[in-house]
Amino acid sequence: QGYDENLGGCDYGQPPSYFDPFQQPQAKHAMLRDGIPFLPGRTPGQFLTHREADEAVRLIRQWKDAPFFLHLAHYAVHTPLQAKEELIEKYRRKAKGERHKHPVYAAMIEHLDHSFGRVLSKLSSSAFW
Repeated sequence: QGYDENLGGCDYGQPPSYFDPFQQPQAKHAMLRDGIPFLPGRTPGQFLTHREADEAVRLIRQWKDAPFFLHLAHYAVHTPLQAKEELIEKYRRKAKGERHKHPVYAAMIEHLDHSFGRVLSKLSSSAFW
């Protein structure tokens, strides 16, 4: 029992960084320096939640001809609170004069929404079935 593939799963609970290569090279702790196990860097600067969606969609394509189980457990929205700057800015503009005061967190939620949208779109596409 267990998983046939593990892409980024470990016991961290949070990533060292949400930006590829998903590590903190100058950190004292080896876990932070080494990055996320089973998920090597690929595209410098890519956001982790988007990478997780890429890998999920790839596996769906790979496994489409047989029953499968996909467990997608994003690191978001755990610390460190990080998001792409253009989304943070979007929520900074929205937050002016409103009760919402955490644009980074809001941007992380939008990244998650986008990721799940991609996975659900792939699962519901006629090309998949």
